[in-house]
Amino acid sequence: MKRTLWIVVALAVILSLLTTGIALAAPAGTVTPRDDKAISDKIVIKVTGLTPPAAGNVYVGWLVNSDGSKKVNTGVLTVAADGSADMTYTSPTGENLVGLYSAFVITSEKDADKLAAAPKGSVILEAPGAPAQALAHIRHLDYQWASAPNQTGLAIGTLKQAQLASQHANFALDALKAGDLATAKMHTEHVVNIIEGSKGPNFGDLNGDGKTENPGDGFGLLEYAKGTAQHAGFAAGTPDASANVKLHSPHVVDTANNVVTWATQARDKALAVIKAPDAATALPLATDMARLTTLGLNGNSTKPATGEGGALTVWEHAQNMATFIVATTTPAPAPTAAALPASGNRLPVELLVLVAAGLLGLGIGLRRLAYVRNR
Repeated sequence: MKRTLWIVVALAVILSLLTTGIALAAPAGTVTPRDDKAISDKIVIKVTGLTPPAAGNVYVGWLVNSDGSKKVNTGVLTVAADGSADMTYTSPTGENLVGLYSAFVITSEKDADKLAAAPKGSVILEAPGAPAQALAHIRHLDYQWASAPNQTGLAIGTLKQAQLASQHANFALDALKAGDLATAKMHTEHVVNIIEGSKGPNFGDLNGDGKTENPGDGFGLLEYAKGTAQHAGFAAGTPDASANVKLHSPHVVDTANNVVTWATQARDKALAVIKAPDAATALPLATDMARLTTLGLNGNSTKPATGEGGALTVWEHAQNMATFIVATTTPAPAPTAAALPASGNRLPVELLVLVAAGLLGLGIGLRRLAYVRNR
């Protein structure tokens, strides 16, 4: 009897100690901008540490602008048994979500209000975007840069012009493989003009056909990439820069500088193609030009490091800089007293406390009973 008594008491004490330190995991996660039908018109939502909403309620996501005057309902988030919620939202109007919104919020709404135009329920958690000073430079990358044609963002321009340069370099290479030197030089002119822009030292009618042709926007791949590296650095250097901004800023800087290196080398090969007297001489030069412009776009890999990523990686990490990060200090909503935890979740603290108290009481009762019998 005494052995059983002490086992029960020990279990009660251990459970009591454990329950004082057990807490539900705080919410965590990211809301990352990506492209669907337009630039940054989609967000990818990944959140963990959620408890299910109360009966009759649902969790609804909202994009919120800087002054809170505009809120967009992004739909219902379904909480899985492990407390995670994953979903995507795409703007039906093709909005650049980085340029227009500064935070993502989840609220608990009555099921009848899940399609409402504005939240009515309580805020469950917030995911703020980059702080204001850093965000200004990030939007120069991902949204608008006033000095560029159509105010194209610097990282956007880097991607778009790198795509065009690679496309026309490969047009030139295909023409040379077919023995068509004139068409190859026309597209090679395009490559130089796309890379340098209208203010470049070699911009112009390079193939001598009396026309200056430029499929690019005139700003120049080199200017876009240099500006991207510069403003990514500016964002990380602001006093309010977040850890996320500081993490991805060097990735953007390194890969944008890769683009500058490969685009400069491709431009030099293109100028040599222009001077080539025949297709046989031009072919190996054009092969290098196409290879270098492809590197400028795709990189050697997708790694965000020197000598690795190209314009596609620049763009990925420029968007990553704008990620909304779930505030880990926001407490998870408490489960209702009657609700049992879903499979895979921890037991609620209240339930563990009750179990511990019950065991402790049982232990005390058994000890008293043993004491009485032994008298």
